[in-house]
Amino acid sequence: DLATGEKVFEQQQDCAVHPIIPLQIAANATIGLYDPAGDTASKLEELGITQIKPVEALTAESLNGLRAIIIGVDAPAPPKGGVQALSDFVEAGGKAILLGWRKGAQWTPFAKLGPAPASLEHTYCFVRAHDHPLMAGVDDTLLRLWSDDHVVSRGALTKSKGVGLNFIPIVDAGASAGGGLAYAPL
Repeated sequence: DLATGEKVFEQQQDCAVHPIIPLQIAANATIGLYDPAGDTASKLEELGITQIKPVEALTAESLNGLRAIIIGVDAPAPPKGGVQALSDFVEAGGKAILLGWRKGAQWTPFAKLGPAPASLEHTYCFVRAHDHPLMAGVDDTLLRLWSDDHVVSRGALTKSKGVGLNFIPIVDAGASAGGGLAYAPL
């Protein structure tokens, strides 16, 4: 109260600030990036990540020798044979990291089940694999209510429908209609 100097309201709110820490890639890790639009490559460069090998087309030859392949944001379906090459790569132990499914990456062998990715948005996500290197320094409090729309994840895979192919949920998210933590945003 300005007239009396008495405190009439006080609010304290905890918040998390995402630090800008340069990401490091292990020296022995060969990681490829399939990014036909080039949007993801430029974002990774802004973060200081330059050790990733560009992959122009998903073929058995281009995936040979990689430990992981990053599929860029909204990457279109590859030419004939690319989906099979990616599926074979993962089945042989390679890792696929799928980024930004806003338009839906239904062409991937991993997205055949569940609702259309574009229809899924989560504002709260939960770390499942706390010891995974991608989760270093990340806990549940950092996976909620981002930005203006509060959306943390779009286009998560449906875990409960038997998604396989070397699939390991690292982050969980729930369904608005119940059913538990049925989705894997990462």
